[in-house]
This record gives sequence, structure tokens and C-alpha cells, in this order.
Amino acid sequence: MERILKSIISTTEQSKQELLRENLSFLTASKLIFTGVDQEIYTFIFNYEDRFGEVPNSVTLKDAFEKEARLEILARLEIINNATIYVKSGFQKLVEDFYSEQQEKDFGTLLKESAAIATQGLKFGKSEIKKGVRSAARHFLEQSDKFLTINSGQKVEGDIFEDGDEVLNEYYVKKADPRKGVGQLMGIEKIDKTFRGVRRGELMLIAGHYGEYKTSLLANYAYNQAVKYGWNSIFFTLEMQYAHIRRLIYAIHSAHLKFRDVHPPLNYEKTRDGLLNEEEEHFLKAVVEDFKTNPNYGRIYVIQPDEDITVTDIKAKASFLHRKIGIQAIFIDYLGLVEPEKRYKDFTLDLNYVLKRAKRLASTFNNGEGIAVVSPFQTNRHGRAEAEKNDYIYKPDCLSYANEAERSADVIIWSIVSPDMRKNNEIKLGCLKARDHKQFEPFQVRICPESRKISNLIEVSSGGIEEGALSE
Repeated sequence: MERILKSIISTTEQSKQELLRENLSFLTASKLIFTGVDQEIYTFIFNYEDRFGEVPNSVTLKDAFEKEARLEILARLEIINNATIYVKSGFQKLVEDFYSEQQEKDFGTLLKESAAIATQGLKFGKSEIKKGVRSAARHFLEQSDKFLTINSGQKVEGDIFEDGDEVLNEYYVKKADPRKGVGQLMGIEKIDKTFRGVRRGELMLIAGHYGEYKTSLLANYAYNQAVKYGWNSIFFTLEMQYAHIRRLIYAIHSAHLKFRDVHPPLNYEKTRDGLLNEEEEHFLKAVVEDFKTNPNYGRIYVIQPDEDITVTDIKAKASFLHRKIGIQAIFIDYLGLVEPEKRYKDFTLDLNYVLKRAKRLASTFNNGEGIAVVSPFQTNRHGRAEAEKNDYIYKPDCLSYANEAERSADVIIWSIVSPDMRKNNEIKLGCLKARDHKQFEPFQVRICPESRKISNLIEVSSGGIEEGALSE
């Protein structure tokens, strides 16, 4: 560690000052942790540079700590002064090597803690005691995220007036590759043309009342991400069983344009209950085979937790999968069933806490790179009744329990179904909030009653299969 500290302390060569400041900047952005007197030395250097615009020399450091009679720090400075200075890539590698050593040590500590929890129990803080295999597994999962996070290189702090070149570079990268200029597209034309996708760092809520296709919209979103656009996602199902979501995705796929001349969409209920006829069974095999063999499709990794799950648990599982295949979105069905890490013994406060954590997950995922997080959200009875009087258009006060929903969410869309719409297999969609987007006017889409595939009305045939404008 003395070589790292030596490399942010000025020497008699003034020409090295800028290199040493670059070292300090890189070190500050890294995850390396100082302890004891090294932390005090680093803090002094950081504050000095922040105040005077240059790193201090060894004499300045010595004078400062002599005044405080800090003999242990003065002894440490003597050792640091005899170390070698590293700059540029040499310094960066040095920091990365030390960080790797810290991770190995911390991981060993985590393994020991988890083993102790599993076998004899372990006390944390003044009163919390963790004991048993399940507690050990959860502790390991909660604490292991820092070992799974990929270094995204995403900038998370700095003087924005000095970032002009980065701003221009970001713009021209998106101009050269239009796909980099969009977020996670939903596959519904009017929404995608207005929003151009939910972006990294954004939390989107799909508001609706009971039985008004919130989960179907979420499943269609995940499906379109994978099949239309080739993106990977993770889908947490907290209300439905794993098999339910799997069947739903396969049923939706049976309405793909490529199968229009092969067979009508499969009936979800008949697939669920084993009531397909021979021809339909043959078609189901074709749908399965297409999912298994098409290399252009992304992946939908579905998780049905076997116990209460927190946002921290979701982050850990998503980080692990991101490390394996790279994911572009997290779907949670739904946030109202996520367990708060900190309980207030009040459902509204607990839900508000979960919403804040979900927004933070979207913003900070993968070391600040961010990710799109999408979840259904319940509307209240009063809001649903008022919408019925207002041409089936929701107002902002329709969200159940959580005033935090309006604050934390970047995008809130809603779905609603009138009796006539239900007869015609239609859903009305609208927008309550769009923080960094334009809002769209309410419009209707068609849901195929057999497959649950959702499509734009202008693209739908009587068989419920898309005909045209959006390519599959």
C-alpha cells in the first residue's frame, strides 16, 4: 500500500504533479479501501488537492502530522517515502492488483461468516442474530454482489464542465449506431415511437387494476425484448408460478408472424390443461423447436423465489446473470410483493421503501451503468371508479398506497379495460408520467384471447396475428 500512497505525494520534480493528480483521480474512482493510518494519510492528500489544486509533498505531510504529534503516522510516512512511484498504466495495474487482493481477503471472510451462521449462528450489531443454512445462504447472497459486479467503466462523479469531449463522443457514438440511442423497446409502436425505449437507470411502472392485463403486458415486454430485439432479461415472478410465465411466453410466441401460414395461435388454457388436438400438439413442437434453435433470440431468465425476496436479493441474482450473459432489463412481477430490508410495520411505508430501493437498483446496477427496471403496480378502487367516469382514462391519484411511486418512477403507463373492450379483446393504454420522455395520448391495443399476444390494432388480423408495420 505504501507504493500507492507514494504515487500520490509530490516530489521535487514539478513536471510530475499532473501525473500524480491523475493517479489520485484514478484512485478516488476505484474501490480500493484504506484502513488505519493509511486512511488518514489518504484523506489528508485528497482534501489538500481538493483545496489547493495540487497534491502535497512529503514535507507538507510531515509538518501537518508533527503538529498533532501523530508518531504512528510519521513512522508510516518514513516507510512511504522510501517506496517507488508509479504513474499511468503502471499505477492503474498496481491499484487493480491491490484491489484483487482485498477482494480475495474479503471473500474469505464472507465464507467464514456464512459457515459460522450455518453451524452456530452469528451476531451482527447489537441485537441481530443470523442462524441456520437459509440465513447463511441469504447472507452470502446479499454480501456477494460486490464480487459479481462487472467494472462497467461508467463515470459516476466529476466536474461536468470538464466533460465536453465525453459529451461529444457519447453523441457521435449514438449517431453512428442508432441502436445505441434507444432504450429497451416495448414492442408497441406508439409507446416505442414516443419513448424510444426505457433507458438504463429508469424505473417503469405498469399501473392497472385486478385482471386488466398487467402481467400479460409485462410478459409481452420481456418476450419482445428477446424475440424482436435479441436482448436478454431476467424476470422475477412473485405472484405466478414459474411454469405459468413459461407457458405464457410460449403461447405468445405461437402468434409470431412467421407462423401465420402454419397454424393459428395456440390457446393458452388448452396448452395449460393438456387439451390440444394432434395438429395443435404438432404446432406446439414447432414453437418449442424455434425457441431452442434460433440464434437471433435473446434470453428470458425466469426466477420464482421459494421465499420472501428483497431488492438486494434481486440485485445479487441479476448481477450474477449479467456476469454470465449480459442483461438489458429486470422485470419484477411485482414490486408490491418484494420484502423491504427495513420494516416500518406499515404497508404504505414498506412499499415506499421498496420503490426507492427499486429506483436505486435501476440507477446503480453494475457499478453505475444502470439498467431498465419494469414492474406492474396496482391502482386503487377510487382511481379505477374515477377512470370509468372519465372515458376510461386514469388520473395521477389512481396509484394504490404509495406516494413514492410517482416520485421514484421515471415512467408510469396504465392499462384499463371496459366491458366493450373486453368483448372486443382490446386494452386501453395511457401515460401518467414520463420524466425524460414525451407523454403519449391514450390509445387501444388488441390482445389475442388465445395466446395473450398484445399487438397494435392496425396490425391485427381476425386471427390475432400481426400483419405488418413492425417487423418481427
